[in-house]
This record gives sequence, C-alpha cells and structure tokens, in this order.
Amino acid sequence: MVRKALLILAVIVVGLPASYLTFEHFRGRRRLAQTLDRLIAQGERLDITALAPPPPAPASNGLARLLRVSPRLQEAGTLHPPAMRCIAAGRAAPSSQIKSWEQTSQKFQGWASVEEWSARNETELAELHAALALPECRSSLNYSEGFKMLFPHLAPIKSACIALSTSAALAARDGDLDRAVTDLADIGRASAAMGREPVVLSQLVRVALVAIALNRGWDILHARDWTDDQLVRLDAALPSDDLIRDMVTALEGERAIGLIAMRQIKGREITDMLDGLSAGLGGNPTPSFTMPDSLDAAAELASEMTASFAQSIRKYAVMPLWHFAFNDHAIAVYLDAMQDFITASRQSLKSGRMPIQADAGGSNELLLGSQGRVDWSKNLYSQTAIPALDRVLAKAFSADIQRTLLRTDIALQRHRLRHGRYPDSLGSLVPDFLPAVPIDGADGQPLRYRLAPGATQPVLWSAGENGIDDGGDPAPDGYKLTARFLWWRGKDAVWPQTASPEEIADWIQKEQQPRRPGTATSASTQATTTFRMSPELMKRYGLLPSTPSAPPPPPTNAEPPTAQPEAGK
Repeated sequence: MVRKALLILAVIVVGLPASYLTFEHFRGRRRLAQTLDRLIAQGERLDITALAPPPPAPASNGLARLLRVSPRLQEAGTLHPPAMRCIAAGRAAPSSQIKSWEQTSQKFQGWASVEEWSARNETELAELHAALALPECRSSLNYSEGFKMLFPHLAPIKSACIALSTSAALAARDGDLDRAVTDLADIGRASAAMGREPVVLSQLVRVALVAIALNRGWDILHARDWTDDQLVRLDAALPSDDLIRDMVTALEGERAIGLIAMRQIKGREITDMLDGLSAGLGGNPTPSFTMPDSLDAAAELASEMTASFAQSIRKYAVMPLWHFAFNDHAIAVYLDAMQDFITASRQSLKSGRMPIQADAGGSNELLLGSQGRVDWSKNLYSQTAIPALDRVLAKAFSADIQRTLLRTDIALQRHRLRHGRYPDSLGSLVPDFLPAVPIDGADGQPLRYRLAPGATQPVLWSAGENGIDDGGDPAPDGYKLTARFLWWRGKDAVWPQTASPEEIADWIQKEQQPRRPGTATSASTQATTTFRMSPELMKRYGLLPSTPSAPPPPPTNAEPPTAQPEAGK
C-alpha cells in the first residue's frame, strides 16, 4: 500500500510538471507560428536575406586595402587634434588656434607631431584614399551566426576615419581646403558604406564616424575665412543624410538576427547569451577559485562556490527545461515587442521628430502584460534585448540634427561673405544658400536663430534631446560644467560660436597649469565608464586577429567601436 502511494506521489510530482511543460511547449509552437504568419501577412521582413545587401564584388571592394593600411595609421589616435573643442557654454575653439592639446593626463601633443606623422604616412594616406575611392568598402557579414556574428572591420574603419580627421585638421590649419575636403568626404564614404549593414551595432559605429566628420567639419569651417566656392565644396563633402532611415532598417535587421539566434540556441547557452545581451560584452568569464588563507577568505570562497553552484544549476538544469517549454513563447513575445518598437521608430522617421524618452515612457512599457506585470517565463528575451535598443534611434537623430546645424552654419557664412552681414532670419538663406528653412529634428519645428543687435555672431540652436525650446540657453542641464563641456548637453543644443582669441588664450592658460596629483584633468572630467574587454569581444570587433594570418591588431588603447558620440561627437 505504501509502495503504491509513493508511486502515485512520484507520478504526480514528476508527471504533472512534465505534462505542464509539454503543454506549454506545443502551445508555444502554435503561438510562434501564428505570430510569424501575422507579421509576414503585414509585409514585415523577418528574413535577414531580404534586408542584407548582396556580397560586394572583390574587384570593386576597397575594404581589404583599408584593413591592410589601417594598422599603420593607428598612431593618429594618440595625436588626433581636438575638433570643436567647447571651452565654455556656447563657445568653441578651432584646432588651428590651439598649439597643443592634452591626450592623456599631463601628456600634451602638438602640431609638430601631427606634421611628422603626416609626412611619414603620406603613402599610407594615399592608399587609404584609393581604397575608399572604389565603389564599395564593406564587409560580408555572416548573418547566420546570429548574435555570435563577428564584426572585425568596425574598429579598423573607425581608426582609419580618425586618421583622415587628423589629416583634415592639419590641412585646414595650413589653408589647404582641397585636402581637408577630400579627407572629410572619405570619412563620409566610409560611413555610407557601413550604412548598408542592417545591424544596430554597425549603425552605431556609423553614427560615431559621422560625428567625427561633423565635428571636424565645424573645425574646418572656422579655421579661417574661406571663399564662397570653397564653402560650397565643404558643404558637399558632409556625410549623407540617411542615418535615421538606415537605423530603422537596422532595427528590422536586429529582429531578424534575433529570430535566428533564438531559434538556434540550446538551453544551456541561454544564460551566456542573455548575459552578453544585457551587458553588451558577449558574456562573462568563467569564475576561478583560489585556496583561502584565512577564515574570512574561506567564508568568501564558500559564498562564491555557492553562487557558482546555483549558476550551474540554472545553466544546465533550469534553462534547458525553460527552453523546452517556453522558448517559442519568448520568441513570439520578442517579435511582438520588436514590432511595436519598430512601428514607433517608423513613425518618428515619417514625422522627422526625435523620439523623446519622456513621451515614449521607455521601452519597458512594451514588455508589460494586461495586469501591468512582466511575465518573466515568456519574456526572457524581450526584457533583455529591447531596453538595450531604447535610445539608438535618438542617437541617429542627434547626428542628423548636428548635420543640419553645420549645413546651416555654412550657409550663414556664405551669406555673410556675399552681403557683409548675417541674415535677420533663416528664411533669408532660401533659396540662394539653402533649399528650404532647416527643420529641427528634435521637435519638427524650424531651427531656432537669433541675431541680437550689435552681436558679432548669431545664435543658432536646436531644442535638443528633451524637445523643449529654452530660448537658446547653452547652460549645462543638470550636470557640472567642465573643461570638456558638451554643447549637446545644454538646456538647448546651441551650436557653438567661435571663441575669441582672448577667450582661447585664457582657456589654454588654465588648461596647461600644473595639476596636483589626483586632480581631474580635462580628458578625465567627463563621466566615463571603464571596462576591460575580454579576448572574445576584442576578436569580435577586430581588435584581435581571428586567425594567426590576420592583420595585426590596433593598439591596446583602441576604443570599443560602440563608444557613444557626444551628440554629435
């Protein structure tokens, strides 16, 4: 009798959970099939092959040449002259008026080093221009690898664009606009080639490249007085204006790549994938233990081993069971959440207005059920992947707004050359200098402009990330004003005016004063987060060779390619 009762109990304990998990498995398969059918019927592209461009023809692709020459130009990263260096709210100094600049704590670089670098790398720079002159300069990505896909071209392309920006700064200082414009245009070509990759990471790096070009564009514009013809050529060299459209396409690509990864993944791999998605670092290293030499160390070791054991249980027992029962549910929820996210992004693209986080309420609202609670069993992918995409479209809008501001600034300088004064309104620039009054992508209204009586320079501004016009106030919005003030972070995004020689001299004197040990330098006053890249991540982004025969890596101080631009930086 007891044996029979224990058998019944065992059947209940094992059979009921197994039946429930099996029921959810088949219900999830049906739900996913229905979700896929519905999205395809709506015309959504869920296959990455429908979004990805065909592989480039080797004969017309300059990427291999760029990858060969980029490591030889990597020194530019330690010499790079500042571009649009804001020395106060609403004021910036052209690099041509700065004799030396700080790259690391108490280590200064100057134009003599840049001149020597340029002369020594004349052949390499010519080879770089030749590579970018070919019809294409892009990589053939293996989209079938999902979130494990490698991007070995991103870091070398960014390094090459920094070299071009360094060369352009020197050319502008020397009055050689032709060379400066050529360098600037090639940064635009590199970013445009990357625009064809329907991946958010590639588009974020592209935003960074556009920011490099636009910051240097301001620097070139205000290096000296150029002729009207030269300003026309500078305007034509600016990067293309399809950043926002391509970012929306990249969100579609991210959904398609996520679908590939989530369908291919095995239960024991889920923990690593989610850790990589949430941190953006491609997973966490396996913990290691050392023998304790004290009671406290023994207690700490016990705690670490307990956590490691719990992690192993989760990875090798819990997650495989979850994968069997709920993986298809989670994919369906992910697809629905991404559809809402992409639809909102398309609306922003159509309206020409930056998505304001306060308006959208954040992407987490997309993840809530009817009761306002997250169903974690079926929302594992969405609650990790969607928030990471929350501000990517705003980054593209920020760069596009900066491009509009720079184009307007060029038009203002052309008006001043022709008429001897700045216009009373931006409408006076149409049609001789601009095809229409420029629109502020922050709120969809015309850019703001003010020419005060007796002012030597006008004030040009965007409402900025919060979409609120504060009357052209460049003051910092809620954070400390530092020597590395970011113009985009003011109450309004006020386009920097050129600082006077006296203002620049006073700033330089303060910058180069000896500092006490531990005092924050201009290079370190920005709020930054330092992380150590794992070898796997460095390999993924091209900072380590994937094979022994691969080209040599960039220097150890190379930045991760996802570094966010300063709203345009």
